[in-house]
Amino acid sequence: MTPGELAKAIVGEDWSDGVDDLRLDVIPLGGWERGMTWDETGLEWIPPPPGLQTLTAAVLYLGTVILEATSISFGGGTRSTFEQVGAPWADADTVVTDPASFDPAEVGVHILDAFWHEARRQQSSDDEYVPRTSMMTLLAGTTRLVDELAAGVASADIIAGWQDELAVFDVARRRYLLYPNPARDAPVAVYRRKPWAVDAQRQRGRAAPT
Repeated sequence: MTPGELAKAIVGEDWSDGVDDLRLDVIPLGGWERGMTWDETGLEWIPPPPGLQTLTAAVLYLGTVILEATSISFGGGTRSTFEQVGAPWADADTVVTDPASFDPAEVGVHILDAFWHEARRQQSSDDEYVPRTSMMTLLAGTTRLVDELAAGVASADIIAGWQDELAVFDVARRRYLLYPNPARDAPVAVYRRKPWAVDAQRQRGRAAPT
């Protein structure tokens, strides 16, 4: 959703306190259609904050920002912030193989899960891996993510667990879309157990979620 569409949904669905008497006017943007990438607009990329130096970082941020609550490095302070993640004890590579179907939120959960398992294998405590649980709760918008990861719930099952809520949200959001485009505005994807859009390869074997 665009910021304007989201604002209309927040007011229309009463998702926030204090907006009952708000008069909201959203002026549609000309020359843009849903599904266009930033590159397709022909506009220069100007970093919103210093941490998002590239368009790639802005896309990946939606999934890798959750690592700010962990002891994992997300490349902060470099020109690859949020594009590279890692730790001295981690042994993995992640490569996006299909940008069109890339879902940063799902990828973020898979990365968290992979690092969590590796941290435990390295005999690190959960508190050492996620020293800022309150921050992760804030970033995730729920305590459920931390609780399920700590309980050993597989990342695929965590993602499958929010699909009913996602479907409800998809129905609600469509009432506020300003740029409908049936050809490109497909419904929010429901997670199915099929090959993921990201291949994760470890030296000790492949670990691609299915």
